[in-house]
Amino acid sequence: MLEIVREYALERLAALGEDGDTRRRHLEHFVGLAEEAEPKLADRDQISWFARLEDEHSNLRAALAFALETGDSVSALRLVVGIRRFWHIHGYLAEGRQALESALAAASEEPSELRANALNMAGILAGEQGEFDAARARFEAALADARASGSTRVISSALVNLGNLAFFGGELEVARDLYKESIEHFVSLGDTRGQALAKENVGLMALTAGDVPEGVTWLTEALELAREVGDDREIGAASRSLAAAMIELGDGAQATSLLAESLALARELGEPHGIAVCLDTFAGLAATGGEVERAATLFGASDAARASIGAQRQPDHQILYDRWLARTLAHLDTNAYSIHYESGRALTLDEACALALGHQSALVS
Repeated sequence: MLEIVREYALERLAALGEDGDTRRRHLEHFVGLAEEAEPKLADRDQISWFARLEDEHSNLRAALAFALETGDSVSALRLVVGIRRFWHIHGYLAEGRQALESALAAASEEPSELRANALNMAGILAGEQGEFDAARARFEAALADARASGSTRVISSALVNLGNLAFFGGELEVARDLYKESIEHFVSLGDTRGQALAKENVGLMALTAGDVPEGVTWLTEALELAREVGDDREIGAASRSLAAAMIELGDGAQATSLLAESLALARELGEPHGIAVCLDTFAGLAATGGEVERAATLFGASDAARASIGAQRQPDHQILYDRWLARTLAHLDTNAYSIHYESGRALTLDEACALALGHQSALVS
């Protein structure tokens, strides 16, 4: 709706004394939409549902604002939990985290599955922003609420996320135990998507620790499970992780194929962080193959994509990045690297993706 028309309509509603009732119906409608969207954001229809929520983002913001203004904490919490994955995947890290925290602050502290889900996603978004202490506090609170309310699914998710933090901190045995426990819970629920996510993390841990064959085993299984359930986001994530393992095995052709699929899915999903990881991994492929100038350019493009949403490179990917950067700098002096890196930061996202796929090699100068 044109802004001037919207303002006029709001003025007329206020003059007629109907603005409150209309905003209440608006809130009820979008809470319903959020709850309808929640399962769809993790199944075969997720691409179209992410796009639909993007189209309705302003309405969802307005509905949440009204719920918070009027003290309707239950509606606020239902809404933010329903669309929490949208904020994560589409890169609204700061906005989503603030919305979740505002809804949590307004809500009852009585443990519930809703609260546990909100706490878990608040931790995920904090972690994406590099605030790992805040993330840990939220994951531990989510786990406590999930256990108190008997929500096995959120228990599983919180365990995976706490496992990630243990992994990031170098506590590999602790991480492995947490991942194992989470997988057992996911299996008990018949949650194939959850199993795929947890097994991808185990595979990344093995890969970054230098056990490439074990990493390939876990990552291959994660990708197969993701394909089985039809979760495009997890297919993309497992594909780019397995591609990283293929780079370390020297299988450039398989890495290229996996990365092309992952990048296509990340773009369809509108997932900036996924695109950034793909660009990093394409850079690793280039560096390993001796195309160090191209690698430097892609590293710059990856950092630009990540900076656009206020995300930090996660510690597991930092380990891989450090390896690939070292291969780049072994054949490229720092001044030349900086020139190509800055060239990459200046690319549009479309140009960066084209370069990664090899369609615009002339961009590297």
